[in-house]
Amino acid sequence: MVPDTILKTKLFIPPLRESNISRRRLIELVNKNIKEKVLLVSAPAGYGKTTLLAEWVTQTKFPVAWLSLDATENNPISFLTYIISSVQSIYDDLGNAVLGVLRSPSSPPVSKMLNAWLNEISEHTSEFVLILDDFHHIQDQGVINLMCNLTDHQPAQMHMLLASRANMPFPCSLLRARGDLFELGIGDLRFTQEEATTYLRSQLGGKITEVDARTLCERTEGWITGLQMAVLSMKSSEDVSENVSVFSAQNRYITDYLLDEVLLQQPEEIRNFLLATSILKKFTAPLCNCVVGVNNSQIMLEKLERSGLFLIPLDTTRTWYRYHHLFAELLRKRLEKSQIFLMEDLHRKASDWFANEEMIVECIEHAFAIEDYVLVIKRIEKSLNQIMAQGLFRNYLTWVEKIPKTYLEEKPRLEIVKIFMLHEMGRLDERDKQLRYAENLLGPLPEELNTCSSGEIINHGILAAIKTIVYASGYFLVSDAFKYADLTNKLLPQDRMLWRALAAGAVPFLDRALGNYQKAIDEYIEVSKLDIQAGFIFQSFIVYTALSKTYLETGKLKLAMITCQKAIALDVKYGANLPFAKLAYLVMGELMYQSGQLSPAETNIETGLELVVQHGDVYSIIDGYSTLAKIQVANGDIEQALALIREMKTITSKLSPSKNARKIINAWEAYIMLCTYQREQTKKWIEESEFDELDGQYLFDLESYTYVGIYRVSQNPIKIYSDFIRVTSARYYLAIKELEKGLKIIDEALLDMSQGGRGKFLIEAMIVKSILLHKLNHQTEAIKVFYDSIQLAVKEGFLQVFLNEGEKIGELLEAVKEIDIGDIDKQIFILQLQENIHLGFRRNGYSSINYPDQLTPREIEVLECLSSGISYLQAAEKLSISRNTLKTHTKRIYQKLGVNSLLQALNKAKELKILD
Repeated sequence: MVPDTILKTKLFIPPLRESNISRRRLIELVNKNIKEKVLLVSAPAGYGKTTLLAEWVTQTKFPVAWLSLDATENNPISFLTYIISSVQSIYDDLGNAVLGVLRSPSSPPVSKMLNAWLNEISEHTSEFVLILDDFHHIQDQGVINLMCNLTDHQPAQMHMLLASRANMPFPCSLLRARGDLFELGIGDLRFTQEEATTYLRSQLGGKITEVDARTLCERTEGWITGLQMAVLSMKSSEDVSENVSVFSAQNRYITDYLLDEVLLQQPEEIRNFLLATSILKKFTAPLCNCVVGVNNSQIMLEKLERSGLFLIPLDTTRTWYRYHHLFAELLRKRLEKSQIFLMEDLHRKASDWFANEEMIVECIEHAFAIEDYVLVIKRIEKSLNQIMAQGLFRNYLTWVEKIPKTYLEEKPRLEIVKIFMLHEMGRLDERDKQLRYAENLLGPLPEELNTCSSGEIINHGILAAIKTIVYASGYFLVSDAFKYADLTNKLLPQDRMLWRALAAGAVPFLDRALGNYQKAIDEYIEVSKLDIQAGFIFQSFIVYTALSKTYLETGKLKLAMITCQKAIALDVKYGANLPFAKLAYLVMGELMYQSGQLSPAETNIETGLELVVQHGDVYSIIDGYSTLAKIQVANGDIEQALALIREMKTITSKLSPSKNARKIINAWEAYIMLCTYQREQTKKWIEESEFDELDGQYLFDLESYTYVGIYRVSQNPIKIYSDFIRVTSARYYLAIKELEKGLKIIDEALLDMSQGGRGKFLIEAMIVKSILLHKLNHQTEAIKVFYDSIQLAVKEGFLQVFLNEGEKIGELLEAVKEIDIGDIDKQIFILQLQENIHLGFRRNGYSSINYPDQLTPREIEVLECLSSGISYLQAAEKLSISRNTLKTHTKRIYQKLGVNSLLQALNKAKELKILD
């Protein structure tokens, strides 16, 4: 039963209007694909999403639960409560127990409640459809994670239909890859010629011909609201055909026609309000009061909204609005034509209002609109720290490049800052040219500073700060970068905190690259304090992200996760508007993977990859896709893991990857091949790739890639990739039983990691070494090394690295379990590993890294017996076991070899040389 606290109108299916035009072709598409897990209808406002779903409901045979979402569902408990309540509209008591727990002040984690409800659905329902309308209101990460869990574990009888104005906030790529998602977009939803004609005739009757309807459809490109605007302007016309011919002529005729027929039908007060506010891309009542010179704008906005005059709310509180773009353009043209003398005053008032509200972009754009470049420069100079702090680099470059050079001749600081903006946006050739220009503009720094004005000294100090960044993350000229960092502190006073912080931020980047990890960590922590004092939001994000990666590189997983969460919190706090902020999600995904949290790891990585791919950062793309592939291996989906590696190769191939990048990509492919017994591919990599020889000493050639600045600063040191490559190589020799060779490689790798203070692959290397020693029958040393790896993992929470090994470490776990029995943390960790390995084996059928000798001697004996062609009963008798025990053995053999029949098992065993 639906709880009384639920707003039941959210669960009502919207009724169809009498004027509704049936979307039969879309209904057929929905019917054809409704069996998918998720069907997504995504398009901006005005494309008929809700109407389509409401029409589909009227003809489907499936039971349908409907939920109209709004911002109040941006809370996991509220979201789950409403979803369960909507499904109760068709299954009355389903989920009552879960709802009761959710209402409790001390309820368990929402994810557990979701699982309980999904189990209930699996056991007690037939097929049904859950429709979630207006999904674009959902922004909360907790709710998004809940949706990810829902789609991951969605019962077969449950199908979801989502409608949204925006792209889904949760990753859809894996749903697409698995064939679990069907999408309808703008191209599907726009009216066809036939639908447009039907609609126009329903509204205008016989007054409109088929030719006229076709003309209007072409002019509006099938956008439903555009057609509605045309109908609104023509309803009172006696000669529609004549008006259509005007409507389909040059743009200015369309503009004049719509303004006269729509605008002039409004009262004068509303007309004046519409015209005056048309200069605003977005507006709120106080802004309108300032621009129009009235005090009743809130009332006016409410009137406009009730009248349906193309007013679109930008938030759920009805605070910010905008006009439909076409309507706003028409209003502005009318204003230019009839009251152009007002334009400058309106824009100036708007610029002043936005300046007072510290809304930098809008305030400067309105100054540009009236071409008052003196005002523009004044606004930019006053807001320079905020522009830097918020990472408005692209905006800055656009603005400065629009200002005539004559206005900038006396403003060298704007030219100096442009160097940094070009660097951050990856426009490196222009950066170097601008650097030379600024140096010539300022001239050399006098030896006697007292001969300079304070402004000149500050300009030289800002240039030094920017050169610190450029020489560090651009040229990697270490001594020069340190020199300019010192010069920055010498020239800039304490109150120029932001620029001092900028230079300071380059120093830990250098020390991290040089392998001075602890020094880099200490420096990053100090820089983060400077950033907070300076309000340098953007660099705070960079520092937290880089510090998180540095912690991981030194094996400090817990601190890495805490620090990365700070970076993500900044992105959330500022409305996901920080440039390049999705990089932190990529890092968080890897950290979650290391700690065994596979589902949220996958979600975070997919969130981060979208922007990283867009920006073309080869190494971050490699990091993201390789971790996604490892997640799929851990989940037992080898085919998807291989598909992700192929996708990574396709994407990076378009970015002209360096020799180093290709080596790393091939190493990851070899790693995945090791998981699938494809040793020949790995052998080819070993023989051809010079696997331990990466070009460069500290970092890859930064100048060969036009990365935006943050990706350059977050670049992993070469040694990190070398560690991975050597561990993978040792795994290969373990797989082909060249144990001494594998041990030599892993010992060299461990020594290098230990001396360099690197811990990212340290535990994995120790595990591989312990397995090698175990195979060589050096049991005492094997147990000691494995014990040490467990101790490190318990301290930091590394879990997945052990789970990847599966049953191969079973005996080592048992041996280590007997050491320090009183160490509760260690014992709990080992029990957790044993339980997860057992569950993972039952679920996936094999461990993540498979080797031919994974079969036990008894299982090999069973295979040899069955290979002779005797029956199961005869084999059981020959082996002196029951038939059921024999079946258990064969089932485990099939799981380990990843096959489904005895013939496949025998062929695989021969291929792997387990059988002759």
